[in-house]
Amino acid sequence: MRFAVLGEIRAWRDDRPVDLGPRQRRAVLAALLLRAGRPVPLAALIDAVWGEDPPANAVAAVRTQVFRLRQALEPDRGARQSQVLVSVGDGYAVHGDVDVADFEDLVRRAEESREPRAARDLYAAALDLWRGGALVDVPGPYADAQRARLTERRLTVLEARLDLDLALGRHAEATAELTVLLAEHPLRERFHGLAMLALYRSGRQAEALAVFDNLRGQLAEELGVDPMPELAALHRRILAADPELAPTPSVPATGPAQLPADVPDFTGRSGHVAALRGALTATGPSVPVAAVAGMAGVGKSALAVHVAHAVRAGFGDGQLYADLRGGSDPADQEQVLGGFLAALGAPVPEGLEARAAAYRTALAGRRVLVLLDDARDAAHVRPLLPGTAGCAVLVTSRRRLTDLAGAHVADLDVLDPDEARTLLARVAGADRVAAERAAAHDLVGACGYLPLAVRIVGARLAARPAWTVASMVERLSNERHRLDELRVGDLAVESVFQLGYRQLAPGQARAVRLLAVPDAPSLSTPAAAAVLDADRYAAEGMCESLVDLHLLQVTSAGRYHFHDLVRAFARRLAGEPDALARLVAFYHATLHNVIGASVPPGRVQQSAPPVGEGGLGFDSGAEGHRWTDAEADALFAVVRQAASGDEAVLTTATELLLSMRAVLDSAAHWRQFTQAAERLRDAGRRAGLPVVEGRARQIIGNRMYFRHRFAEAELELTAALVCARDCADTYTELDSLMNLASLTSQAGRTAEAVAFGEQALALLREHAAGSTREAQLLANMSRDLVRLGRGEEALLAVGDAVRFLGQVGSAGERAHALYQQGIVQRDLGRYTDAVASHQECLMVFRDMRQPLWVALTLARLAGSQVDAGDPAGAVDSARQAVGGARELAHDYSLGLALTALGRGLAGTGDPAGAGAAWREAEEVLTALGSPDAAEPRALRSAVGPTRS
Repeated sequence: MRFAVLGEIRAWRDDRPVDLGPRQRRAVLAALLLRAGRPVPLAALIDAVWGEDPPANAVAAVRTQVFRLRQALEPDRGARQSQVLVSVGDGYAVHGDVDVADFEDLVRRAEESREPRAARDLYAAALDLWRGGALVDVPGPYADAQRARLTERRLTVLEARLDLDLALGRHAEATAELTVLLAEHPLRERFHGLAMLALYRSGRQAEALAVFDNLRGQLAEELGVDPMPELAALHRRILAADPELAPTPSVPATGPAQLPADVPDFTGRSGHVAALRGALTATGPSVPVAAVAGMAGVGKSALAVHVAHAVRAGFGDGQLYADLRGGSDPADQEQVLGGFLAALGAPVPEGLEARAAAYRTALAGRRVLVLLDDARDAAHVRPLLPGTAGCAVLVTSRRRLTDLAGAHVADLDVLDPDEARTLLARVAGADRVAAERAAAHDLVGACGYLPLAVRIVGARLAARPAWTVASMVERLSNERHRLDELRVGDLAVESVFQLGYRQLAPGQARAVRLLAVPDAPSLSTPAAAAVLDADRYAAEGMCESLVDLHLLQVTSAGRYHFHDLVRAFARRLAGEPDALARLVAFYHATLHNVIGASVPPGRVQQSAPPVGEGGLGFDSGAEGHRWTDAEADALFAVVRQAASGDEAVLTTATELLLSMRAVLDSAAHWRQFTQAAERLRDAGRRAGLPVVEGRARQIIGNRMYFRHRFAEAELELTAALVCARDCADTYTELDSLMNLASLTSQAGRTAEAVAFGEQALALLREHAAGSTREAQLLANMSRDLVRLGRGEEALLAVGDAVRFLGQVGSAGERAHALYQQGIVQRDLGRYTDAVASHQECLMVFRDMRQPLWVALTLARLAGSQVDAGDPAGAVDSARQAVGGARELAHDYSLGLALTALGRGLAGTGDPAGAGAAWREAEEVLTALGSPDAAEPRALRSAVGPTRS
């Protein structure tokens, strides 16, 4: 962790800024930081924040702020594991690097230095750490006192640096700075004395005397005192033109100054800037080396040059620079050393080793900053490193130089959205960007927040005043042509990517091309292995090598993804057409294994089409479901993409989606299921593949049914049934019939429901007699049998289904049968049995993480609890169901839950609450066209008007 108090109070974790929260929290942190790691008792923290008038809850408030700080500083650790903000007694201490400590270290070194130029540069480096006033926007008496102390300390150091400026003959530069300081500090006598001396040495004697006269008048008027004796003596010496006050000759710079110009619109990166400055100015027996790594176009060179300019005052003997061209034709180290030696005024021998030795000799005893831009690798850099302390080296590379001994390595990522918009405004014009804030947000997002891309679109906008920001967004909307738009003059994103691609070994280049094929937001190592047609260990090694080159990024342990623009670049290269097919087949086989792991031993899985060998294996259904949850977004993305594939990929992707339906939470992913199935349906229709079209339509109809969109569901399911019968797809025909039976039952069309159920039952008995599907179907049909007056038959059928599924079915299959059994039992007046059935299946649905079925079951349970004489229990169950249904935005379960809630509230003596619940239930169910709306309507009528 690194912290800053010399300006706004800030913090960085791994070079990323941390949100420190509100002002009171910052006051607590400031009180801890300024104790330099020493423990601060709780009472002292309270005094620091509130002084003599703390609130009654001060102790709790401080502890809450400490807890929030720990969450912000170390989000992956608990309070007891915190290594940054630790508990000591009844107080706390903070451990980390603080800029004020760096400031004091530089000042101490300056005070101990015997060489004026070196001391002056160290003072300047210390002052460069300040970013405005100390502890900006931090409240509390302690912060006020520390702000005053630190401000005085800064002014004292500034006086010392100006004193050395004058001793070194830099009176002209000092005069300009002191003119501003006199306006800011009109009564600070030391500044007036320095200004008098600077003006006199610049040949401006009259102005020097006027400074004294102005000060004397102000002191007399405001304080009633005279200037201090030292100033009066200096005034007399200037009047007498004392020759000892004559200016000393200006001391010229003796070393090279090869740094490129700083970027005028450099934006963001404050955490990296502070960390790199600290690394380069650190003291010790060895040469400080800092390395900036990152993908092409991320701004490594701009950051390095900016930091080099920020610290160059501490390297009074000069700065060396070389472009090592690691991305194309690497610079010859011998030639680079020859240029450095010539710039240092040293002899230039022949041979790499001789030049490296002469270079180290020339730098011995000097303070020189060496900037090496775009290194190929650590070996490219090593001969260019100084040999003795005093110098420092800053390196940039596309590769993470972890093998560069002792180096501080900074991994540079893209800008955050606010920084990217700021950069766009600085290049394209602030007013223009402010006028189209939403479009500017979209534009930097389309650039992937890559600084080079943002700079290019900003430059194009600046060159085209008639273009709008929105028009630039439209130009970047097509991924296929996006890179063509990201070029201006000699800047092009594709060109810098091409330089890095040319460095790759053949295997790495192939991996880049193949891994960019899937649309998945990220790929796990096993999925990458499938794409690459390699074993898992080889695939992991390849992916990690691309991470080191900043071509791939790690999203979490064992998962990888491309930056959007790198993916767009890689897709322009020739890939293998089988890459997507291998990934779809891998996912399909793995999903089949997930389903198999959820089935009791000895039973063949019958809820998805059969699949060949392969894929990941799982020891339990729970393990398989965890894998599926983690891969859900990738699975849906790949299925959508496969809709554009050939017949084999399209068919396998459809079977994959069917398998996904068996293990993924349908409520949480219903939109993704629908969108993927619609792609497959349209592709199947275009390709003349009724098996694909029919299965996709069945999935869509099933999703529409569970959203209670009956009309759309019936259209899709009827079409699916036609497709299935056209191509003799028994699996889809059966599922479509069963879904149509449930749909027509839900809509109150009981006779049609039984007819569809009997067709499905005949099909099952022909092709899979005695299967779990037959038991499920009988359980579903039992509700319609009750409506037809065949109650005992219904109770027997659903009871047999529950028992059969308990012996050979999965837990989920039995839970769905129990759900139907509870409804049948309630309809037949067996309320206690209904409560038991619903409580039992509720536990299973919760274990399976099926929130929609949890909400539906709770709603049904609440109704049975009221009938069983437990209205209070019904209220509790119904409220849980209402909460779950609202979260899922599932109106049918919400309507059922509100109906039951009203009955429970009426039973507990709350008629007004009951009326409100029934009123909403009726509105929701009526809007759905559900016959269940009749129940809350009848209940409201029976009770009569109520006041809400």
